[in-house]
Amino acid sequence: MLMRFETAAAPRRLPLLAALLLPALFLGASRSAAAAASDAPRTAAVGRLEPWPARAPEADAELPAAEPSAADASRSPAGTTGIRSETTLTADQDTFVSETNGGTNYGANKLLYAGRPTEFGVAYGLIWFDLKDLPRDQAVTKAEAGLYLRDAGPVGDAGRETALHRVDWGRERDKITCKEAWDERDVNWNNKPKWKSSSEDSTDLGTGRGRSAFNVTELTQRWRLPDWNRGSNCNGGLVIRVDESGTGFRAFDSTEGGNEPELELTHVTDTIAPTGSMKPLPPYVTVPNVNLPDGTIDPNKAKIALEWDGIDPAPATGIDFFRLQGRANGGEWQALAPTLRTYGGDFEGTNGKRVEFAIQPVDPAGNVVPQIQPHAVTHFDFSAPATRVLDLPPYVPGPFEVKWSGVDLPNGPGQIGSGIASWTVLYNIGAGSWGLVAADMPVEQTSIRFDKVQQGLLYQFQVLATDKAGHKELQGALEAQTIIDGVAPVVYLRASDTVGKSSFDVSWTSVDPGGSGAVAHDVQFRSGNEPWKDWVLGRGESSQRFQAELNEVYHFRARALDKAGNQGAYPDQSQLSVTTITRDRLRFRIHLPLVLR
Repeated sequence: MLMRFETAAAPRRLPLLAALLLPALFLGASRSAAAAASDAPRTAAVGRLEPWPARAPEADAELPAAEPSAADASRSPAGTTGIRSETTLTADQDTFVSETNGGTNYGANKLLYAGRPTEFGVAYGLIWFDLKDLPRDQAVTKAEAGLYLRDAGPVGDAGRETALHRVDWGRERDKITCKEAWDERDVNWNNKPKWKSSSEDSTDLGTGRGRSAFNVTELTQRWRLPDWNRGSNCNGGLVIRVDESGTGFRAFDSTEGGNEPELELTHVTDTIAPTGSMKPLPPYVTVPNVNLPDGTIDPNKAKIALEWDGIDPAPATGIDFFRLQGRANGGEWQALAPTLRTYGGDFEGTNGKRVEFAIQPVDPAGNVVPQIQPHAVTHFDFSAPATRVLDLPPYVPGPFEVKWSGVDLPNGPGQIGSGIASWTVLYNIGAGSWGLVAADMPVEQTSIRFDKVQQGLLYQFQVLATDKAGHKELQGALEAQTIIDGVAPVVYLRASDTVGKSSFDVSWTSVDPGGSGAVAHDVQFRSGNEPWKDWVLGRGESSQRFQAELNEVYHFRARALDKAGNQGAYPDQSQLSVTTITRDRLRFRIHLPLVLR
């Protein structure tokens, strides 16, 4: 094989050789695609990735980057003047096959026949160019295959369609490897390769000698992509096909002839980093699904599928590999897999982790976007919230506030829940069936006024929360209760003997119709018709000794406060009147019945 080089700005020289002497650039360039695709599963604080096996890309998948314009081809990606290089490759292998001579090999022939020459029947030419020595950082912007027409027939034949087709027999579909589709030393009609029915380029050729060029830019770009990339094609070479009507044919010089087949390449250094993307993930992963050795499900782990892709902007060299980064709960970024040659994997995450993912494609030129930006995020949350109604007093006089609090689980060390989204409050009467106070209240609301009250009834409450991941707390037992007591206690007063005494005991008892019971009493007194005066205030005792003056009349009245907060009013009239009389003022009269016989 002969290789020639030239640049747009200088005479022919050898940039390719200099590039070949550079150190092995590019982050694992020497690894095979199959080995790199099966990076061992890695475990980090954020979780564990199992890359999917690499698969052969679809033969005609869309190229990941648009073909560069003519202006782009002469500039570096940064917009400054760059070096546009031109390289000429000669065919490493070429031959033709003959329908008439199905078992004959023509690898040493000086001509490549195509069409229907009389002595060969239908014939197809085959050519193959070795692209491996072109430096990996070089992006092809133009490629033309050149053929020199040496012979043609019949004499005076008008322009006959001549086309180049891509050889498809070049990839082992069960592996990510390319192999030679054919060898000029042993290929013949009977074992010829398959090729794509549509041509890469075609032109009408007459019978005059000369070199013709065929545009094979897109195909060459596909050949240059790493062979696991979407849109790549294994380099199986080209088929030369000439219109087979009549006995028309065209014969081109082979490498054994004077003007061998050539591939003219225009290329520039790839200096633009590829960009990555990831398939969006569900906002929450809510169900564990990882099997333990005993066949049960690990309650703290779940697997999800990650899918990513990359685009290498023109002028492009493709994606050499991906780096997958991850971070949990806003922590530091960690490498989940440093060298991936596949487009997806299974990620195993744990409960309570909000995981962000970033994919960094690296091209064969070593370009990579250094900044890490999240491309996908999801939150592993398998747990419902835990909530409770705050304690209520045993008794309340009427409508009252029900208050609650809660936390979303999991919330252990290094774990965060998705967060509570709403509350639902339930109640029952007398331990009966549960009814609804309010549903789907916003998370900011943590209390509600309960006014569906009736005297003497027991009310029980519980609160249920729903988190942002959709987990709803299961209904359970009561969390708080209270009894409605809206009636104040009734107080009864009495006094001890006061005859001839300047002090006496006043005692009181109370009856609480609401049931909560009195906890404090207030007692007022007055002498004669004086204004009422406070004597006992907020006392829990049931009696008090009163200091008096002799031969005076004292009046008493009282009220009580119960456990529900009900406090009665003082009655308008006295409830107890006491006279402190001396014995000398006592007069006794006895009325005896008259008994007649």
